[in-house]
Amino acid sequence: AGHVALLEEMLLEWEGGGHLLLLGDQGVGKNKLADRLLQLLRLERQYMQLHRDSTVQSLTVEAELVGGAVEWRDSPLVLALRHGHVLMLDEADKAPLEVVAVLKSLLADGQMLLSDGRRVLSPEAAAAEGSLLREEDVIIHDRFRVLTLANRPGFPFLGNDFFRECGTVFAAHVVDNPDAASQLELMAPFGTSVPPHVHRRIVGAFDELRCLVRDGLLAYPFSVREQVSVIKHLQAFPQDSVGQALGNVASFDAMDPVATEQLRSAFARQGIALDAAGGAAPALTVELAREVVLPAAQPVDGRRDSAAPLACEVTSHELKARNVSYQFAPSDQGVRPLGSAVEAVEGRAGAAFSEEVRELQLLGGEEEGAPHCVACLARGGAIHVLASGPAALHSL
Repeated sequence: AGHVALLEEMLLEWEGGGHLLLLGDQGVGKNKLADRLLQLLRLERQYMQLHRDSTVQSLTVEAELVGGAVEWRDSPLVLALRHGHVLMLDEADKAPLEVVAVLKSLLADGQMLLSDGRRVLSPEAAAAEGSLLREEDVIIHDRFRVLTLANRPGFPFLGNDFFRECGTVFAAHVVDNPDAASQLELMAPFGTSVPPHVHRRIVGAFDELRCLVRDGLLAYPFSVREQVSVIKHLQAFPQDSVGQALGNVASFDAMDPVATEQLRSAFARQGIALDAAGGAAPALTVELAREVVLPAAQPVDGRRDSAAPLACEVTSHELKARNVSYQFAPSDQGVRPLGSAVEAVEGRAGAAFSEEVRELQLLGGEEEGAPHCVACLARGGAIHVLASGPAALHSL
């Protein structure tokens, strides 16, 4: 919903005749918004990506190898100026300041001198030239526009403050991550076989990580791009755990113990166990269940005549249960009453081979120590746990 409203604001600015600037972290959807705007308006574009080695010459001309010889041709900027296309300028914050200054002069004054001696002139300046106007000069087309994308300055993207240098010639818009409902809708097509509760937990965990970035506890602003990559991993490799999939985005902080602990805690609060070293594959260990030697079988009852009925004395008692809490399986459309006394934690694979199927944490009774419990595995995968201290029946 937030991106749709931003798209409407961009359309209003575009109808007003100004150039647009989209500011935001990597992976928040700046390119998607720009592509969608140009698609709706059915406008042809020229794409140009700037970098730290960009020069004023590379802004206006490009080298092309034709028939074994190097030929120089007009850059996307000059083509957009001449033919009235939209110039999509990506990674503008990475360009050196002298390149940014030339670009600002072009948009503000409507004039620029090319490296081969040609001049770029606005229609008003071309009309004032009169007979001095040369045939090779480039006159700015009336439909020429610039749509610029830039990251915020400083760490971790290490770019220049593009808005400070050129903000006066652009209509600037700040692009942020979409809301939780939009994130779930965005991730759904990439993980059709991934359970819905895993989608919700990943969205909740990354929202918490972004809160830690705003509080200054983490440096890298995790975006929706990382969430989609995790879902794609789980879709392509269903045998991997969520912790292993998160290793694609969390291993960069593996050498920082403080950041690793922040990541581990944030994911644990969402019920996701992050593997060792921030998701990297650790040394494999084997953990098997304890073997119990059963005593020799002893007969408890016998029957000689199979046709004769067996009379057993049965005593019935009425059992009243109080304070019974339930935990539903995540596949039951996320039905989970508030105040549930059972917490399910996503198992992790890769760190160890274990016969453990599911880990349950029984809440309550901590003041009297760990509660005594008996577990029963029923048909269909249901688990019933009868616990004491306080007495409760937990069903999962």
